[in-house]
Amino acid sequence: MEKQKVVIVAEKVKLFAIVFIGVCFFSLGTIYFGEQSMYRVPRLLLPVYELFGNIGLAVGMLILGLAMVIYGYTIWKKNAGNVTLFGFLAITALIIGCTVAYISNNQPQKATITPEEYFAENEKERQKQINDIKETDEPQFDNPEIKKHFVAFDEILQKFKSNLSTGNKEAIQASENEYLEWSKKSAPLMESMDIDMKQEMAKYLAKLAIEWHDARTEVKN
Repeated sequence: MEKQKVVIVAEKVKLFAIVFIGVCFFSLGTIYFGEQSMYRVPRLLLPVYELFGNIGLAVGMLILGLAMVIYGYTIWKKNAGNVTLFGFLAITALIIGCTVAYISNNQPQKATITPEEYFAENEKERQKQINDIKETDEPQFDNPEIKKHFVAFDEILQKFKSNLSTGNKEAIQASENEYLEWSKKSAPLMESMDIDMKQEMAKYLAKLAIEWHDARTEVKN
């Protein structure tokens, strides 16, 4: 019985999330009838935007948002949900959605860009973040265990590269497993750190993960 109640609550939370996203889409659709410096286009509506411009996008956002709200309401009512509560949640979502739309619309933006340029800009920013991580220096925590942990990674990585060069699948898999076990030891080492040290450690671990990925990718290429 308790399990069934948990499932029902989880389902209602999921439905509210759908309604909230729908309301946000609807709210953004109402402002997209006017020209904007930049449009946040759901991938589903990219073809619509490319063919019909901002007006088509606005209509598509309104229809998609409304459809999500109606779907959420239908399932909510089918599951004997309180209609009054649903109305309250929907209005709350509408207020939040309109606020998000207003803030998004009034933020200073760059000149109008196409969807391709938008995604290219995102990719450029992602690559910038990756490069920043790659330049991270090894943190100096004055902790022999952590130093030993980093040294162990270097040894595993060199072995991995050697195995990749020979093409020995069993040896490569063994190195992958060794790296996985090494990774599991990182979290316990961070438990006693303060927040700043954890952030520094996490960033360096991200750098090591990229190095491992790059080693694997270089051989495939």
